[in-house]
Amino acid sequence: MEAISSDGAVYRLFIPEGALVQLTTVRMIPVESAGGLPFSGGVVAGVELEPSGLSLLVPATLSLEIPENLPLEESWGVSTLAAGNQAALYPFSHTASTAEMVIGGFSGRIISQGGIEDAQALASRPVTAAGRRGVSEVALILKEAALAQKEEPEIWKSDPYLAEI
Repeated sequence: MEAISSDGAVYRLFIPEGALVQLTTVRMIPVESAGGLPFSGGVVAGVELEPSGLSLLVPATLSLEIPENLPLEESWGVSTLAAGNQAALYPFSHTASTAEMVIGGFSGRIISQGGIEDAQALASRPVTAAGRRGVSEVALILKEAALAQKEEPEIWKSDPYLAEI
């Protein structure tokens, strides 16, 4: 599935065979902003995946086109619910122009830009959706480790636990 934003960015969702329990109509809607997020640089790329809350039996891969000169050390993956009112940090891997997220369910997925203080502010918020606080804390720890090593751990792409919402 593919969607193109108003600025021409391309987003792709790869849902593997067997991921859905039944035939389901899904939508991918590009977003340019998300209310309530503490990131000073705003949304760089993002989509809303519908139906929100849909769980997958097999993780899918979401590919988000990002600007080539984006300072990735100041970029953060975010998973959102309720139009951004519930949000958690979310791990992603990247190349120079594409971010990838392994996802276990549907919600908003965003790449935002800001400093570590912005990410810590989001990670410290109370989270009402089950399991999202743990994912947020893991994403922050992995990002801090990656910044210290100047590379991203391969686990961001391959660990099924991190694909859970």
